[in-house]
Order: sequence, then C-alpha cells, then structure tokens
Amino acid sequence: MSMLVFTSEEALHLALTSGLVPAEVQAAPARYHRTPDGALHVLPEVMPAKEVLARLASLGVQETRSRAKEATPVLCWAELVTSRRAPLETAPTGPVLFLPPSADALLPLAGEMLRLGCDRQEVCFAQTAEGSGQRALLRAMAPPYFTLTRALDAAGPLRAFVPAVPGQLSVWVEVGYTHPLARTLQAPVGTLLLIRGEGPWLTAPDGPWTDLYQHTDLRLPAPGEDWTPAPTPGRLTVPLRLTRAARMEPASLWVLRENALAQVESLVHTLPEPLLAQLRFAVTGPAEAPCIVLRARAGRERPPELGLSGMAYAPLPQLADLFLPCDGLLEPPVRRDRLRALLVPQADTVTWLHPTGGGGFRAERLPESAFQPLDTWVDYVVDTHADALMPWVRSASFDFAAFEAAEGEWQSAARAVQSDEAADRSSRGTRRGRSEEPTSSVAPASPPPIVAVRVAQPVPTGARLAPLTPAQSNAVEEELGALEKSFLALEVPADSPQRQELWTRMAELNGRLGRKREASLCWTRALWSASDTETTELVRRWADSENEGGASPAERMASPAPTGDDVRGVASSLVRAVRVPGAPVPVDLAALQRWLDRHDAELDVRTLWLTRTALDTLAGGDALGLARASDRVLELLERGLSLARDVPRFLRAGTDSAQVPRVVAQLEALLERFEHTPRRRSSIEAAPALTLAYVRYVFAVGLARLGQADRARTLASAASEAVDTKEAIHGFLSRAYGARVAQALEGQPPETPLPSDIAAELNALSTFQRYKVDRLRQASVLLEPSERLDPARAFGRGARDLRGEEFATLRDLKEPAQVAAQVETLTARATEATLPAEERQRLIGGLLDTLPRVAPARALPLLNRLVASMEALPGEAQAVMLGDALTLAALFGRADHAMTLAARLRKVLSALAPTSPAWSRGILGVILRGLRRVGLSREAAELVDAAQERLTGPKTPLTARLGVAAGLSMQGRTAEAVDVFDAAFESLGAAKGGLPERLTLMRSLASALAHAPVELALPGLARISEGLPIVTDSYNTNSHFCLSVVELADALVQGHVEVAQGTGARARSWLDEDEFLVRRRIHRELEERT
Repeated sequence: MSMLVFTSEEALHLALTSGLVPAEVQAAPARYHRTPDGALHVLPEVMPAKEVLARLASLGVQETRSRAKEATPVLCWAELVTSRRAPLETAPTGPVLFLPPSADALLPLAGEMLRLGCDRQEVCFAQTAEGSGQRALLRAMAPPYFTLTRALDAAGPLRAFVPAVPGQLSVWVEVGYTHPLARTLQAPVGTLLLIRGEGPWLTAPDGPWTDLYQHTDLRLPAPGEDWTPAPTPGRLTVPLRLTRAARMEPASLWVLRENALAQVESLVHTLPEPLLAQLRFAVTGPAEAPCIVLRARAGRERPPELGLSGMAYAPLPQLADLFLPCDGLLEPPVRRDRLRALLVPQADTVTWLHPTGGGGFRAERLPESAFQPLDTWVDYVVDTHADALMPWVRSASFDFAAFEAAEGEWQSAARAVQSDEAADRSSRGTRRGRSEEPTSSVAPASPPPIVAVRVAQPVPTGARLAPLTPAQSNAVEEELGALEKSFLALEVPADSPQRQELWTRMAELNGRLGRKREASLCWTRALWSASDTETTELVRRWADSENEGGASPAERMASPAPTGDDVRGVASSLVRAVRVPGAPVPVDLAALQRWLDRHDAELDVRTLWLTRTALDTLAGGDALGLARASDRVLELLERGLSLARDVPRFLRAGTDSAQVPRVVAQLEALLERFEHTPRRRSSIEAAPALTLAYVRYVFAVGLARLGQADRARTLASAASEAVDTKEAIHGFLSRAYGARVAQALEGQPPETPLPSDIAAELNALSTFQRYKVDRLRQASVLLEPSERLDPARAFGRGARDLRGEEFATLRDLKEPAQVAAQVETLTARATEATLPAEERQRLIGGLLDTLPRVAPARALPLLNRLVASMEALPGEAQAVMLGDALTLAALFGRADHAMTLAARLRKVLSALAPTSPAWSRGILGVILRGLRRVGLSREAAELVDAAQERLTGPKTPLTARLGVAAGLSMQGRTAEAVDVFDAAFESLGAAKGGLPERLTLMRSLASALAHAPVELALPGLARISEGLPIVTDSYNTNSHFCLSVVELADALVQGHVEVAQGTGARARSWLDEDEFLVRRRIHRELEERT
C-alpha cells in the first residue's frame, strides 16, 4: 500500500478537522513515521478513495510507495496528533480515572484516598491484551489533590485521566494534558479510550465496575466490653481558660487604655459620620488619663474596622453582652446559662474578658447605661477659628485640632466636569455637619479642645452633553458608583462577559456625566475582548459618543492645537471606518497617519493599538508600520499600564478606598510621633531638623503611593526647604525623593528606575559623598527598591559602581538605543562559556538591575540568555538572581517566563540552607510579589509550602521565618503566621541584639505584617513604632541625617503602603490581568497580520 506524506502535524490536523479524510478512514488503525523535519509518513490500514487522495494532494499531501523501516502503530489517525500540556489550575471535582502500574498497586492507592477522605471509588480488573497479567482501573469522585500530584509527576508510574467531555465517560485524557481532537472521538461501546500525554493510547474494558467497599473487610481492633456503673467520686474543679482561636472575629468593642483621647481624636477625624453613628462610648478612670470603651451598635451591618491600638473584642455568639478578644476562645466550652451565671451575673451590663497571660483573664464590666452615642459629642463647624465645643462627659473636655478634609470617599461628588479631562478623584457622599453653632466657650482643659472643620465644596457646573438636573446627576453618580463597586467585587477573569456588560454600562454613564475620557477608557475595554458581532455595535456607539455634538474629523485635524477630545474623536472615527459597514472612510490616509504620529500621545494604549491596526487594514497591510506601532505600545507598557493614561480613575489607586482613610490617618499619627517623640540621641547625631526632613520625604513617597497628592507634595516641599539643596548630598537625595513622589503619583511601579539624569548624578559624587548617599539608598526601600548595594565595600574599593565600571558608564547614558546596545554587549560577555563564575555573577547581577531600562521586546531575549547561564553559579547567588529575573518577567507581563522561573526556583530554594542570608533578605517575598503580579497563585502557594517545610528548624533565623509568615499571609493563611509575629514582638520587647539587628527585625516584621488582614496589620505596625524613643546611631552619615531613624520610618511607611495595596488586592490583581490582556492581543494580532 502507498504511504501518505504530510508536510507537518499542522497539515494533518487541518486535513482531519476539515473533513478531507473520511471518518471511516480516520477511525481505522494506521502506522506512521515522523521525520526529523517534522513530516509525517502515514500508512493507513484503510486507504482513502482516489477522489480523497486528489483533494489531499491539493493541500500538498504526497503519495509515495516507499515504506518506512520503523513505523509506529496507532489506534486511529487522531493519535498521530500529539497531546499538549495544560496546567492543572484546580483539583477536579468530578470523576478521575487512575491507572496504577499493576493490579497489586490498586488497593494501596485506594486506601490512601480513603484516608484522605475520598470514599466514592469504583474498581475494575481486566486481563492484559497479551494475556500476560492483570491490570486494574480505579474511578474516584473528586480525589484528593495530594494523590493527583503523584500522577502529575511524570517520573512516577501512576497515571490519572479526566473525561475529555464532562459527563461523558468513554474517552479520557491524561491529567495535565489536552488533545485538540479529544472532543470529537468516540470509543466503541463497552470500551474506554485513554489518551496519554506521551506514549501510545490505551484501551480498556468499561467494566464491570464494583464499589470499593465490596473489596474491603472492616475489623474491630478488639472485642466489645460491658462496663458496670459506679458512684460519682466527687465534684470536678475545671478552670476556664482564654486561648487563641484559629481565626479572627470582627471586633465590635474596643477598650482604649493608653492615649485614649488621642485615639478617639484621630478616629473622629477620619471616620465617616454614618460609621461614627454606629458607635457608643463610655469613659472610666481618672480625668487626667481616662480609659475609653467604644462599642458598635448591633445591627445587620458588619461592625466598622477602626484600626485602634487598644484591645479589640468580639461578642460570644451565645451571649451577646459578653465579649472576648477577637482571636480568643473560652475553653472548655460551657453552656450559655452557666456562662451567664459565672461572668455576667447582673443584667444590663457589658462584660469583657481582659487577658492576663498564661490563659488567665479578668472579667471587667460597665453598666449598659454608661454607653452614649459617640456622634452626639462631636460638632462640625464651618470656620477654622471656631471656639471650643461644649464640655465633654465627666468634665473631660477635648477638641480635635482643626483640619481641612480633602476630597475623600465620603465627601460630596460636586466637582465641575469639563469635556474629556474629568477629575481624577471620585467622591461618594457628603459628611454632613450639624446645623447648630457652638453655644458657649469653654476654657481648654488638658488635653486641649478638638474642633473638626468641614470645608465647603465647589458647586458642579454641569457637563457639555445633554444637561442633567442635579437630581438626575446625583442618580447617575450613584448608579455609576454602585457599578464600580460591583466590578471590584466580581471574582471572574478580566475578559469575562459579566465585566464586559459592566464596562458598557459604565461607558454610557460616564458619557452622560460628560466624562468623555473616562467613557472612552470604558468603551475600549468593552470591545477589547468582544466578539466580531459585538465589536461592530460597540465601535459604533463609542464613535457616536466621542463625536456627539463635536466637529467632523476633518475639522478636528485642521485645529492648530487639537485637544484630547479631538484626537480621540478622530481615532474612534478611524476605527469605525474599518469595523462598521457603510461608515465613511478617510480619503487622505497618509495625511491622517502623519497627523496621528504627531498627536497620538493623547491616546491610551488600547485606543492607540486599535487606531494603528485600523490604519494597517485601510492601507491593505503595512507590516513595517504595524511592527513600529507594536514596539511603541510595548515601550509604553515597559513600566506597566500608566494609571493616568490607561486606567479608569476608580481603579487607579490599586487600593481599597474603604481602607485608605484608616491607613492615611495612622500614617499621619506616626508622622506626628516622629516629629514630637523625645529620643535618646547619640552625642554626634545629626540635627533633628535634618533627620526630620528625610522622614518627611519618606512619608511623602508613601502618601503619594496612596493617592494623597496634595499632602505628599506639601511634605516634599517642607523637606526640601529644610535642607540645603545646593549641597551635593542633600541636593541629590532631594531630587531623588522628589522623583519617587512624582513616579508614585503617576502610578508607575515601585521598581521603576530613577530618571536617567538624576541617576547619572551619582557618578559625579566624591567617594565619601557616594558612600553616604548609598547608605541611605540601602536603608530606604522607597528610595531604592531593587538595586542591591554594599556601600562599605564600594568605598573600600574606591569604585563608582560596585557592580563594575561598565555599569557606572552605563548609568551616564540617557539615549535608550545606546543603553540597549551596551546591555547587549555586556550580555554577550556575561554568557561566554569560559567566563569565571565570580565575573559571571558580577555581570549578571548588574545586568538584571539595568534590564528595566531596555524595551521588553529587546530585554526578554537577553533575560533568557542570562537565566540560561546561571546554572554554574552557587546556590545562594543563583536563587537571588533567579528571583530578580522572575521580578523582571512579571514587570514585562510574561506569565510563561515567570512560571518556568518559579519551577526552577523551587528546586534551588529546596537546596538552600535555612541559615542562608538570602532568606533573611526577603527573597521569598520578592518571588511571591512577582508571581502574584502575573496571576500565578498556585505556583506561589507551592513555593510557600516548600519554604515553610524548609524553614521549620530551631536554628532558622527569625527574619527568615518572617519571610515565610509574609508568604502565608499573602495566601490568606494568617493563622499559621501569628506565632511567628508573636515571636518577633517578643524578641523586640526583650531588646535582643544590637540596634542594627533590631532594625532589621523591625523591617522584616513590618513587611510580613503588611500582608496580614488589616485588623492585625495596622495595630502591629503601630506597635513597632513604639521602639522609636531608643532609636539613634553614631554613623558618619550624621553629618546629614540620622540613618537609623530614617530607616525605621521607611520600614513603617512601606508596611502601611503594602497594607493599603493588599486590601485592594482585587483592583490590583485586575490591573495585572488587564495589562496581560493588552499584551496578549497585541502579540496575537501582530503574528496574524505579519
């Protein structure tokens, strides 16, 4: 018989799916041989008819009489198409078919799954086709993931299969693989078809299946025994103990024993009045140092999260007026009536259990009548010169220091909306002041009176679109706000249909409010992942929205200074010309392209790409122009999506807006602590004003990361005025911190390098000046988040850059093309086979720091070459550099690269000693942040589990264990991390080690706490700051600042920023996924069009 020669597997796949090969031919067995060039020589058992051969010949399929010497048999033609790997995202919840290596291995496998809780199992025994032995199959419902991991390990003999089509149990595909033709296959009646990932397909009889319990004998360990009752020997004394529960309950009662008045002051400043109205308070203790008890009203709503530093309590479920610590548990469990008799003997009292240590507690009580509404004791006045308010309860008058409330979550949304340049801040309501004016002036008591000031808001001026009445505008604002919250609450992918519907509706509402730019961002997201039929209608509506009531595209292009409205109007009209049948097509395409080249900086990346692909279509194919456009877009994405340019305003902060006021309030309180706390200063410590200037710079960067633009700029300006910016060290650091504030307000990632002109100033510093600057860069993560510095070593060598003179020269380069060329030259040197390991390590380390300055299209191939050359490096160096490489892959949005690096890192970290400095330097946190950015949660969880198993020994440093605790908190497993947090606080309280070691521990603890729930993180960070009074140093950097104080401020501020960003994980993870969708479509369309 003749053999059919297919040029490639893709050609065979096309022939099978297009119907050119008849079904009866496909279903018959065949033999094949695969040549080195990928061609397939197929010898069918059933030869196709001549007309079929003719049609195949038209596709390039040749017929030959020659026979392959080594032809492999297959069950059917579909087996010629290889299976493809498909990551297992979650454990299957349906049936899974296990194929053990032998029948003898089946029962141990079934027993393992029984122990793990899977008892729905069926078994089937059958003879092998050769009759040489017995094989067995086991079918289990929702098997444990642990057993599945054994099957996923290709080195083991166990194999597992899942149905190719859910609900159909005749064709099965190996777990971890998929087959493009599996859904089209049918097995003969009474037969199972098993599609393996690698190797020949298998068939097996479909039964008989028997329940596992029919093969199981249950035995009692010993015969039963009858007992005889006896009299009770006496009464038992069982002490009640207060223990720690596995989870935190939401707090609804707070007991403030220290700085109670100051904490209430801060609370009333920051808490919206509707939440303030939920609180009641009682005061006890002496007037000079009262203890204040706050209690949330019972109701349907969840109690507010206050973030206070006092002890927080939650009610016992069976006794509403008895409160335990939020993580507390009474043991042993006691009936409700016994508890009431023991702990709440009097009615109408509020009782809480104050822990005294060692499981002991003290019941403390206040009568219910002592609690009064908190909002009745706060008045809001309009002017900043108001007198003190009415005296407070029990003669303890206290007034809040005047403040101006910048536009926040609870304030009026009244802001003028003009054209497309809509305001960046979104408002959600009004904090209403009371109409009464203060009636009497009271002499200030100690502490001084508090006055809360409300600033009047501007009146909205309306939008340029169809006018809305104030009531209509408020209704539209409320609907838009509800949709934005619904969007953030969705637990679905970024391109899901539910999100598409929300984007469309939010686009319409923004358009009605006159926010054309916001509307455009919503329209382009709605159509980005839409089908062809949906795209036509969405593009038409987008273009109509952009051009409603405006000039024609020709008139817009003729404008001497086109606005953002004009550019988007022209862009949407251009896309409509391609997507909507019958839409007008521009005549002078070349003029339009030149005009866009000059003005498309006004466009977001989605609109820019849609416009350029539309030009490519109208031009009949312009591969060079499209390649340039893709390079331009990818260069814009080099630091991720620009918040100001590419992201709707309700997603820009990357934080949970409900938590930002709490975090900001605590940061302001911490700044005040740094400004006024007396410290034991060394004899040579820098002047407090200089140190405070750099503390303010640190807080300015942190507040900028939280979107507090005005406050961040105010602090940075105050810091700049306090130092001599003409002096070399102060001047560089002032410009560097100012750049970090600007980058944060722009929304650029923290890893963004300093602007090249500022970075180049480092080379102009003298050796000693550079040493002092690098000491601060080393201590301040907010100033230098990525580059690893060793100032003492660099000073000893007298080097401008410890990584080598090449990188000092590279820092001076400002042109991107020159930087890329130099990086490519250094990469070639670093990957030379004969290069010594020490020199290779130096070059790779410097290049990984520099690659973010190179466009992703050129950087990724260089990164792959560097990673491949790391094999010969020592384990610790390899782990650190692979972590840096993974961070870069995440920065470039490449999940595939990150997944490969994560697998390699897991092997390297498993061999890393627990005492390795890499663990203490936070390598695990760096890796997990990168994996989280590209959505690889399963890989992150696997790394955390591996690290936890590795770092459990008694000699493991506490800082290394905190790295694991941070990873556990990232995964939502905070209960497993609490013991490590407690150990760290205990070590700090015992003042173990010198100040540098304690500062390192403080930073590690702050970083780990940042990923815990906000109820645990904020009090923990505040507790760390209590060590400030003893922080000082005698370093030579005191000529300009006290380094230890700035380092502590940096650790605390960075922790608060990560807390706020962690509470907005949904918004942040959505932004990461959104960036991935942009890159995916650009790469896909570029491949299709070129």
